[in-house]
Amino acid sequence: MDSAVAAALARFREGLPPTDTLRHAHASKEAVVRRFVQLLQRRDTLGLARLHVSRSEWAWLVYPESRYPHAPYRQPVDIGWMLVIERSNGALARALDRRGGRPMTLVGWQCADRPEPEGRNRYWGRCTVTWRDAAGVVATERLFSSILERDGRFKIGSYSNQF
Repeated sequence: MDSAVAAALARFREGLPPTDTLRHAHASKEAVVRRFVQLLQRRDTLGLARLHVSRSEWAWLVYPESRYPHAPYRQPVDIGWMLVIERSNGALARALDRRGGRPMTLVGWQCADRPEPEGRNRYWGRCTVTWRDAAGVVATERLFSSILERDGRFKIGSYSNQF
């Protein structure tokens, strides 16, 4: 990481609590999916926010080990965070609007067979959730797009979805 990127990262980290682990994380991908469905049913926006990578986690764990501090992908840490959070927040709002507050029974889920590694972080992408509604209708949808794994702990990497 060059000195300009390191300085920008230091400024971005100002006021953020340092972290060396994913907070509010789960012990498996399945646990994340189950929690996601529970929170979506309840329209629990605070719980859904905690299930997603936080600004501190981005600053201390994700960005430094990603491709974005390096050419040819170089992207300032604050711009990267803004893009991540805006995409996720917008997508989550659409998922809440279309599926939130409704009974959902988790039938199954699937993510890519192999994760995409970025340092100690691994992204399980192309995730879909199969669920059943109160009338028994089964649907398979991309309600979020990836699960982030770090040191055997799991969170939502992105709420980007099909909506």
